[in-house]
Amino acid sequence: MTDRKCNGIFFSHASEDKEKVVEPLIECLESGGISNIWYDKNEIEEEHSIIRKINEGLSTSKIGIIVITPNFIGKHFTNWELECLLYLMIYNKIRLIPLMKNINREQIIEKYPLMNPLLFKEILDECDEKLIQHINKYLQKGNSLINQPNNEIIIDEYNPKKSNNYSIDNTKLISNELNPLISDIDKETLAKIYNEIQKNSTIIKEINITKIQTFSSKRRIWVHKESWDIIKYLLFSENEEDLKNGLYVLGEMVKLAKSEKVFYVLRNVEELFLFKLIDFSDPINRNRISHDALNVLEIILDSNIFFNIFISVLIKSMEDITNTEEYTHFIQFFFRKIETHKSKYNISLIIDRLEKLIEKTSKDYTKLRAKDFAKIIIQDYEHLRLC
Repeated sequence: MTDRKCNGIFFSHASEDKEKVVEPLIECLESGGISNIWYDKNEIEEEHSIIRKINEGLSTSKIGIIVITPNFIGKHFTNWELECLLYLMIYNKIRLIPLMKNINREQIIEKYPLMNPLLFKEILDECDEKLIQHINKYLQKGNSLINQPNNEIIIDEYNPKKSNNYSIDNTKLISNELNPLISDIDKETLAKIYNEIQKNSTIIKEINITKIQTFSSKRRIWVHKESWDIIKYLLFSENEEDLKNGLYVLGEMVKLAKSEKVFYVLRNVEELFLFKLIDFSDPINRNRISHDALNVLEIILDSNIFFNIFISVLIKSMEDITNTEEYTHFIQFFFRKIETHKSKYNISLIIDRLEKLIEKTSKDYTKLRAKDFAKIIIQDYEHLRLC
């Protein structure tokens, strides 16, 4: 077989599901005109290195389809593939479509909490036209966002003198009473800041970081591509101060955009940085980075999706933070968030997850933390569960 480049879809699946689930699904997709599929049975021969061929498939695909079944969850190799796909997703290299068969969403999220914001689709026994349309849409969007990540950001159509609307993809208009106290910013200023923060001079960089931080809370920086370039540069840096500064700028920008009801900005942030933010929210990061990332997620996500991520981070902090003082500081942040998002459903959900943690964990300090936290939640919010 001749090696070929694939710019389409990578299939991650358990080998036990090939005959009854995966191959009928691939036939269905191909019948709908989707042919650019990387499938191991067609790509890997005996003389090939399996790992090298899989890496080739992952690196040249724009979409990852994960066929999640009980077989998938139970295998080491499929979990390795999923970790690779999640890593690529965090760095905006690939978009993921999780499909499920003989398993429900709750079981999947409990195993893979990072996947909670994704839209899951069930694999039907018959060929599903809606699924073909769904995958086609993601394939087009995946190529677009990965190759030109700012393509949804409208930088020319906004003109406060002509209109009180922001245009979104030329398909929707969001009405917005513009705040006269919030001014716009010129492209040249942002371009200069972007150039200066990439220089080696610490003083020049700090001055320009301070400028963009100030602008992000007072001006509509989202109307220019250069602002998004600045944020991406900071968030994908290996320097911890850059990460903190990038999260600050992003946080101020989304707060301002939400206050002005410019919701396409929140959507763009979700598309470009969602899984990077989830990665930052991991409690192994320093408190400020984790807290700032969760604050941005709280603004851009639906409340229920955010709360599920929030609980996963809480559980992980109980398991992974060994320093008692650091853990205490972390937990104070969580109590404030629970008060903001308290509801009968959320309180029941968090108590259920804590009870499962108490039952499953082998760590004494984790068990004790979960018991103490559950006791306080039940004491403070039992009225919500009973109403």
